[in-house]
Amino acid sequence: SLSRKLDMHVRLEHDANSAAWGEWRFGAGRGAEDWVFFAVGTGIGATLMTHDTIYRGAFGTAPEFGHIVVSPNGRQCSCGKRGCLERYASGTALPDTCADLREHYETSLPAEPTGKEITQAARRGDPLAVAVMEDFSRWLGQGLSIVADVLDPELIVLGGGVSQDADLYLEGATKAMGQDIVGAGHRPLARVATAELGPAAGMIGVADLARSGR
Repeated sequence: SLSRKLDMHVRLEHDANSAAWGEWRFGAGRGAEDWVFFAVGTGIGATLMTHDTIYRGAFGTAPEFGHIVVSPNGRQCSCGKRGCLERYASGTALPDTCADLREHYETSLPAEPTGKEITQAARRGDPLAVAVMEDFSRWLGQGLSIVADVLDPELIVLGGGVSQDADLYLEGATKAMGQDIVGAGHRPLARVATAELGPAAGMIGVADLARSGR
């Protein structure tokens, strides 16, 4: 085994779980007892933590929030289903939304822009890019409302590559979440924050897990 070959403890862990653990120990999740890490990048990864434990489910696959169907018969997903949340609220979803909305807005974007080009254009006020980010925030807010309805967490931390542009969509997503949850306006709303450890969160988390033996 790797442990024998390296003469040290080796820990293998899911990337989102590793990042969540890092944020819980050293970042935005410190002090939280029931909370969710939402990694928004090329897709959506997620982790649920309760007290000091990562919840894994009966077969080790929980939670797959990115593959909750939010648009029946919608965009094809790599998982085999259609209309999954990550096909509307992830980095790879941005170009698809851009293509869907292009005919309705003026834009300086190229015919097939990358997600990064879209967020950069949104910062410049490009009408199409701004509309794409507004659409992104509404879908993300809907996904977060489902998480809030099912799990009722005190905190949701947004991580992953797209979280670096959270100022473009965080307010809209939080507003949409607040409007979509059961009992809207009459119940406490989970606090939504952005991750603090950046791209190093996963390495920090898994290193700490290995060191602690958890």
